[in-house]
Amino acid sequence: VFEKKRYRVYHPPAPQHFRNTPIAEPTVLANGTTVVDIGFVDFGITFDSIDSIDLEGKPVTVLGYDMQPFCVAKSMVMIAMIKDREVGARSVIEVWLSSLW
Repeated sequence: VFEKKRYRVYHPPAPQHFRNTPIAEPTVLANGTTVVDIGFVDFGITFDSIDSIDLEGKPVTVLGYDMQPFCVAKSMVMIAMIKDREVGARSVIEVWLSSLW
């Protein structure tokens, strides 16, 4: 199947599945604040800073903007899963890490 496929190291218009740029400093989010994440790809910024959030405190609002419909759709599915109390955290993480959509 893959023998005739041309190998490309990087293809900018291809959908991004994960944020592939490491954050230099640890991200700290404060309860009751709003984060605007441009080119967010996924919820990586919130997962990276989960230890700085008081889960019993005011919510953190994340506004993510991305031009890739795949990333937006995947994030919307994750939001719906997070809001459903019957869906476990493991299932949300499995969707987040899945690149086989």
